[in-house]
Amino acid sequence: MKLKIVLFFILFSFLAINAQEKKKEEIPDPKTFVAVETEPKPIQPVKPVFPEEAVKKGLTGKVILRVLVDKDGAVKRTQTIMSSNKIFEQPAIDAIMKTKFSPAIQNGKPIMCWVNIPYLFNHTANQKEANVKPAQSAPSKTKKKNSK
Repeated sequence: MKLKIVLFFILFSFLAINAQEKKKEEIPDPKTFVAVETEPKPIQPVKPVFPEEAVKKGLTGKVILRVLVDKDGAVKRTQTIMSSNKIFEQPAIDAIMKTKFSPAIQNGKPIMCWVNIPYLFNHTANQKEANVKPAQSAPSKTKKKNSK
């Protein structure tokens, strides 16, 4: 009888843990396209720090990150898709992890979604600050009026 009770509790515990695992939102595959009505967009972007070593050497570069944005607009994960120089990768990652996004919208509801974010690192001797440009929002679809 005691053995049956112990086995029952073990089985019950296993089922409870399994149910909790399923409740956790699954991470979408970063290689799978997900159609959305609205893509995630940075609403509180954080500018990366231009590495001092890159300034001294006069380096410029580009980093493209794939970023997982959750339903609340928080960055959960990143992957480096392309980097012209490894020195710029960590500053880009540090900045994107602090950036707040508007979430992706699918069927009128926010969803977790991957998005690519490019960073351009440019510096000239005449600038007081390095110029780091995060991704710009998609071009407007408004038509230009013809002027005659």
